[in-house]
Amino acid sequence: MNNIPVFILSYTGINELDKWLPVPPSNNIMYYIIDNGRQDIPERLKPYIIHTTKENIFCAGGWNLACSIGFKSLEYDKIIITQDDLKFDHTSCIDALAAVGPDTIVGGRSDFFFYSFFALHRDTYNKLGPFDENYLFVTCEDNDYAYRAYINNIRHISINRYLPNMNLTSKELSWKYGNHEYLIS
Repeated sequence: MNNIPVFILSYTGINELDKWLPVPPSNNIMYYIIDNGRQDIPERLKPYIIHTTKENIFCAGGWNLACSIGFKSLEYDKIIITQDDLKFDHTSCIDALAAVGPDTIVGGRSDFFFYSFFALHRDTYNKLGPFDENYLFVTCEDNDYAYRAYINNIRHISINRYLPNMNLTSKELSWKYGNHEYLIS
């Protein structure tokens, strides 16, 4: 099997990631960490490919950066995007990439956190365009992308895995406090 490209957004939880991400990288997974420049990268994770931004580009911006690097620069056809506070395994990566296609987005979970671990095909991204970076709170960009996929006949399927969020750092906090309805226009 070819390399499995996994892009991990790490805006506040690099220490959670440091607790379990294998070093050196496991099997054929290529990890790319996207950091917002506000964290100290633990020594153990420095062997990974780390892309540091000058400012917080938020979730949608991080997903777009992952797609730009993965599809345009590295020329992958399929990538996985996840976050630093969600623990995933090698099998979930293999299964998600095997199921994703130009007409299918594959999530690791089937609940509100579908987009906390998902596989995306280059053709899907090119058809739907970038994630909307104008949303202020998390999950709005998820819902927008899911709607655009729906009206373009792109399915959402899940590999239905137990991929636990390690703490309440991002999406779960937003849902807990009801911040999922606001956007900046």
